[in-house]
Amino acid sequence: MSELDLYAKYLDLGVKLGRSGEDLTTWVEDKVRQDMERSDRQIERERKREEMDMQKKREEMEMQKKREEMEMQREEREMQKQREEKEMEMQKRREEIALQDRREERELKRLELEAETKKLEIGSRTSVDVAGPKQSYGAQRPKIPPLHDPS
Repeated sequence: MSELDLYAKYLDLGVKLGRSGEDLTTWVEDKVRQDMERSDRQIERERKREEMDMQKKREEMEMQKKREEMEMQREEREMQKQREEKEMEMQKRREEIALQDRREERELKRLELEAETKKLEIGSRTSVDVAGPKQSYGAQRPKIPPLHDPS
């Protein structure tokens, strides 16, 4: 309500209440001033309430942003940790494979040496067995006692 409307309202009311002259003028001015002050206080309260609401919304948005940032950082740390664990597993697996390869190579070399050794042993035995013992080596066949005793 405008100030002019308030004057009209209180002037009309003051006349109905039987006020007149200086008393009416003072009473109307006091009422208008009180209403204007009340209106100003109400406007100020609403403005402060709106400011508080806006501040609260800003703070909530900031908190939400911080929570989101913290969540993203946590997720990034978790993903980094998973990558590191996976890399460690892959490195461990590579080391296990390399170790297994070295073991297999050693076993293969051992088997090759064993086979070569057996080949040489078989070759030397075969030549001796086929030809029989040579006298030059001084080897003699063992004498087998007869089955019945002639004495």
